[in-house]
Amino acid sequence: MDNASFEHNDLQTRPDLFLFFPSHEDHTNEVQSASESSGFEQLSNCGPTGNLPGKSTSNKSKSICDERTEKRRRNNLAAAKYRQKKIDRIKELENQLQSALEERDELKIKLAKRDAEVEVLRRMLEGQSSTCS
Repeated sequence: MDNASFEHNDLQTRPDLFLFFPSHEDHTNEVQSASESSGFEQLSNCGPTGNLPGKSTSNKSKSICDERTEKRRRNNLAAAKYRQKKIDRIKELENQLQSALEERDELKIKLAKRDAEVEVLRRMLEGQSSTCS
C-alpha cells in the first residue's frame, strides 16, 4: 500500500488522523488566510487543520493557539527589528562612503595645490641656478 492510498483511505475512515495528515486544501486556506489578514490575531485557526467540527476547543488548545500567536508576534517583531537594523546599517555605510568620498576629493585638491607649489619652487630653483652660472 503506497502513502497516497494510505492517507486517502485512512483519512476517510479515521477523522482523528486529520490531526497528523492535514489535507493540502486545509494548508492552502490557512496560508491564504494568513497572507490576507493584516495581523496574526485575525487568523481563524492556529493549528495545522483548525478545529474539527463537532468538537469544542479546550483551554489547552486555546493556550496552544495563544502561544503560537504570541510566538508569531514575537517573531514578527524580531524580523522587523532585524530589517530596521539592516536598513540603519546600510545608511551608516552610505554615510561613511560619502564622508570618504568627500575626504578623497579634499585630498585631491590639496595634492594638486602641493604639486603646483612644487612646480613653482622648481622653476624658481632652475631660474636661480641658471643666473648663477
